[in-house]
Amino acid sequence: MPGTIRRVTDQPPRTSLPAPITTLRFLARPTTLLRRLQRECGDTFQFELAGVQPTVMITRPEDVKTIFTAPREDVPTVSSSTALGLFLGEHSVLTLNGEGHLRQRRLLSPSFRGDRLKPWGPVIEQLTHERIDTWRPGQEIRLQEEMQAITFDTILAIIFGMEDAARQDALRTVIVEMTKRATSGPRSMFDMVLASRKKLAGPMAKMGKEIDRLVYEEIAHHRALPDLAERNDIMSLLMLAEDEDGSRMSDQELRDELVTLLLVGHETTATSLSWAAERFLRTPAAMARLQEELAGPDGGAAYIDAAIYEVLRDRPVVPIIGRNLLKPLTLDGYELPAGTTVNVALYLVNHRADTYENPFVFNPDRFLGKRPDTYAWVPFGGGIRRCLGAAFAEMEMRHVMKILYSRVKMSAVDPTPERPILRSVTLAPQHGARVRIESIDARPEPVIETAPLAAA
Repeated sequence: MPGTIRRVTDQPPRTSLPAPITTLRFLARPTTLLRRLQRECGDTFQFELAGVQPTVMITRPEDVKTIFTAPREDVPTVSSSTALGLFLGEHSVLTLNGEGHLRQRRLLSPSFRGDRLKPWGPVIEQLTHERIDTWRPGQEIRLQEEMQAITFDTILAIIFGMEDAARQDALRTVIVEMTKRATSGPRSMFDMVLASRKKLAGPMAKMGKEIDRLVYEEIAHHRALPDLAERNDIMSLLMLAEDEDGSRMSDQELRDELVTLLLVGHETTATSLSWAAERFLRTPAAMARLQEELAGPDGGAAYIDAAIYEVLRDRPVVPIIGRNLLKPLTLDGYELPAGTTVNVALYLVNHRADTYENPFVFNPDRFLGKRPDTYAWVPFGGGIRRCLGAAFAEMEMRHVMKILYSRVKMSAVDPTPERPILRSVTLAPQHGARVRIESIDARPEPVIETAPLAAA
């Protein structure tokens, strides 16, 4: 009887490229580099950037399942020790670990249930109509920026329930300024390096303080509302949410969750909407099918859902997510010691040829009538740390896409597909999804005029 086959090495292979070269290539062409490393090293490999300890990258669904279903105390998130954690705060559900994380999830989850979100669909469609009404035939636009305007106003309406135009404009101005700086190439990298050392300096520090001031003012304003218990915006729901012992979120906890939704929520969904247009415009057969389905009996609902799954598979907004191992763990046959950082390579998991036929072809039909596999489709992470805003993001995409592709005909400006680039920590279209508006149909009536702030 043959003995147990063991690997020659107890460490995953690493690329022969020097760390500085890997870093430059990751910043310039992240998905190209990840694919090269997988071809060169296999499904599990070590990934090293200049000035950062090597991490282990995993791409197999079975290993993803192992990480996502491991005891939460054994595999905490790395977010709290990153630059992102400094911006979001120590009470954000993205940065917390252990019991604190579970408490915040319990308080947050009810507000993001489908039945809570459903009444807001018409509001998202109204905001989409309003933005489209500012466009003109023949105009060239960057959909990344236009979608950010829609998703930001959606957060102001649904999350904050903001009705005062002056307060809306003040918060919008500073968030847009911070987003531009955080996604502006070398300058953003300098800011992130400072932040990773637990320092905020210069313009970023000033903008951070201004965001805090405005958010705390909004919290105070909300707490004083006489109809707080009757309101349906998510901030109101969070203020009234009670833990098992009857405790509620403090102002600091609310601030961290609201800033998380502001800084992360609007940018990621806008990027996915931009990729949806970029992918459809490069795939005429899929665009023709979408137009046909929109005119069908269900208004294109089933096909739009399939398209959302396919966009998030083909162009996941976040390329990797990390966990720290506090106990040894075996992945792909490698015995990884405690202290190892393991990254799930979302982009590579979503493009496995043994899971998806023609994985680099955009094809919404692959998801018609079926949902993606839990551990082979991971744009929102998974397990106890799966993104709480996933249902919100999908709902928002669903309503924006229905209005956008029903009213607007457009064409791609760039002759070749836009490649993914890193904008801070997200994968975005290289040129912001540049399109030319060919024609715009009139807005259908009726459309609601105000957000349903009273409880549905």
